[in-house]
Amino acid sequence: MYTLYALGNALVDNEITLSSDELAKVGLSKGHMSLIDEEEFNALYAQFKSKIIKKSSGGSAANTVIGATHLACKTYFSCQVADDEQGHFYQKDLTQHHVQHNIQASQHGQTGNCMVFITEDGERSMASYLGVSSTISPDNIDPNALQQSEWAYIEGYLVSSPTGASAAKTFKKMAESKQVKTAVTLSDVSMITYFRSEFNDLLQTPVDLLFCNEEEALAFSETQTLDQAIPLLEKVAHQSVITLGKNGALIIKNGQQEKVDGCKSTLLDTNGAGDLFAGIFLASISKGHPAKMAAETANFAAAKLVSQYGARLNDNNIKDVQHYFNTQQQVVS
Repeated sequence: MYTLYALGNALVDNEITLSSDELAKVGLSKGHMSLIDEEEFNALYAQFKSKIIKKSSGGSAANTVIGATHLACKTYFSCQVADDEQGHFYQKDLTQHHVQHNIQASQHGQTGNCMVFITEDGERSMASYLGVSSTISPDNIDPNALQQSEWAYIEGYLVSSPTGASAAKTFKKMAESKQVKTAVTLSDVSMITYFRSEFNDLLQTPVDLLFCNEEEALAFSETQTLDQAIPLLEKVAHQSVITLGKNGALIIKNGQQEKVDGCKSTLLDTNGAGDLFAGIFLASISKGHPAKMAAETANFAAAKLVSQYGARLNDNNIKDVQHYFNTQQQVVS
């Protein structure tokens, strides 16, 4: 019934554009995600509220499942929000993007939020307040929906909280027991740096598919080059897809490497590009496309996304991606 069932943190994305010098004054690590507490979030939100240019139901996994819906895939999402204004917005936005979910809003706490700062070089630097999303647990998983899914997708950011790490591990084990294919994204270098043991625990048995970018691959394998990293990635995943930005992607399977060229684009905003790549890739292979063709379509979609502001493709770019995919579909047929 579902191409993709994802488990992840529910964060309302608040996008702000500012210069690199202004970002330095905020004190964030450029190009990475930093976890902040409620007091820090409230201060940042008060400071930049008037400069928010876009708001959306975010979090890595949400971006991925919404991306998959662009190619007519049915998706399901489990997360945790609060019974507050932001939580209501989040659920409504998911529904409007045709994503089914089993959200039971918490009567306590605050919905998670992410301040996404976009600098002039297109880099996104994030300050995330997890709020009640940090309380996501195995209780949030819908076993019936999982049973009816082709892929179980786990957002790596979940390892940053004890209950989230437990939910991710339980979700993976349940999927394996139901013969549902598993996919994990490493998400961010900061997650690998500070929560390595949780990642190692999650990946004790190999996943079917691992998504990461080059920087994350090197950080996870603790190596200096991809040639050194790849043998270590093959121990935790039957297949890996390493995104390389404008240089495309690298597919690793059965000891073989396949390079996929990138697409030219005008870089404005990289927010959500890796998440969209994963959603389009999974949607494409679920419809019978070989991995290289799926990566080509995912690269095309990501190139469209970084040429606009926001982690969601605009309507014109969605149509372009669908046209590209349909052209590829004719080749497969």
